[in-house]
Amino acid sequence: DLLAAGDELMESASRLGGRYNRRPDKDQAAAIGTTLGTFYLAAAVNYVLALEAFVNLLIELLRKGEFQDEVFDRATTKADFELRALSLSLYCSGFASAPFPPDSLSFKQVRRLRAFRNNLLHGNVTRDNHVMYLVPEDHFIFHWWPATDEIDKQLSFDAIPLARVLFRKTHAQTVRNLVEEIVDTVQNALEPSHRSWVKGWRRGLLVPATLQEGRWVPNLAPSRVYTPKKQR
Repeated sequence: DLLAAGDELMESASRLGGRYNRRPDKDQAAAIGTTLGTFYLAAAVNYVLALEAFVNLLIELLRKGEFQDEVFDRATTKADFELRALSLSLYCSGFASAPFPPDSLSFKQVRRLRAFRNNLLHGNVTRDNHVMYLVPEDHFIFHWWPATDEIDKQLSFDAIPLARVLFRKTHAQTVRNLVEEIVDTVQNALEPSHRSWVKGWRRGLLVPATLQEGRWVPNLAPSRVYTPKKQR
């Protein structure tokens, strides 16, 4: 659902297109304060949260019986996201290998998204990148934001100052691609039966699971009810 929300925001931005840049002169002030970066940044947030939800869902459904007690929540669902991803195969059944060895490229990508997510959700600011100056000159007051003067359009999503006016479509698309790559890595580390199970619902509306003795467990042989046909 979070992944779909991000895609809807991207589609909304595409439909709006250059409308913000075609305002009449009388609305010029409004045009300055409005940017499609609002949609792109919001989409990126949804993509990152979709990855976190995916990991939490696996922990909820695959956590080994000996780790079901609430005391282990602090090491699983309530742990730092980086630790949750790193220890998936330790606390959860169904894994053939550890998806994220600490020295792997895939784990470095997890850390990139984690840092980006924390900066966004915690509202982190820096004195160099998030300060605007008022400059008096010839009886006029000018606003100066150094970050906009030096910004390189080729900068990565995690290297630009966090501001909607600087966030572009390519940044949001990169975040989405990284999320998909990380989910692929988790999926490929699963045993064949669990891998097929994840493939079946990964982009669907329903997750095949059965309630057994008060906890949800994966339904590795789901019926068609979990994959309804598309309506014409």
